[in-house]
Amino acid sequence: MSRFENSEAFLVDENYWYELWEGRQAGIAGEYSSEQEKGRVAREWYECINSHAVGCIARHLAESAEFVDVAGGITMRGSQRIADYFQRWFDAFSDYSVEIKNLAVAGDLVTVEYDAEGTERGALRGPSRQIAPVGHRFELHCCDVLQIRDGKLAICRSYYDKATMMNQLGLGPVELAA
Repeated sequence: MSRFENSEAFLVDENYWYELWEGRQAGIAGEYSSEQEKGRVAREWYECINSHAVGCIARHLAESAEFVDVAGGITMRGSQRIADYFQRWFDAFSDYSVEIKNLAVAGDLVTVEYDAEGTERGALRGPSRQIAPVGHRFELHCCDVLQIRDGKLAICRSYYDKATMMNQLGLGPVELAA
């Protein structure tokens, strides 16, 4: 299930997003120059995330896209690597969802404020360790800054409170370096 801002829920399948994306690609040249279109691309990206449609996520990314998890100190490059990251996230949080609260477009930048939530039901796999699931739930206020070029996400910088998330997941306070 996925949620729109008006809280209506509906089922989305991967083929729907593929057809939607292909239809937009065949549209009028230059259609991605408008701020309205960039806002629509951003909203589609979050619907792909809510649907856990990894193929849809990858198709919305530029081939050389960059994803920066600011709180986690992680930078990923390349659409496939970023899609793989989301797959690991969905494996750990099978009910993960976001709800957009505010969206603002300025030039090629889109700022999205949203609430994210999920329950850890699978192993949370990181680059250096794996955390066994304990069933804890998190709810966070987040903000992403997206750069959209030629109808695709070129850069996503994701900001959230990692300490709050870790505490909600029962992983204790995050130790701060002196």
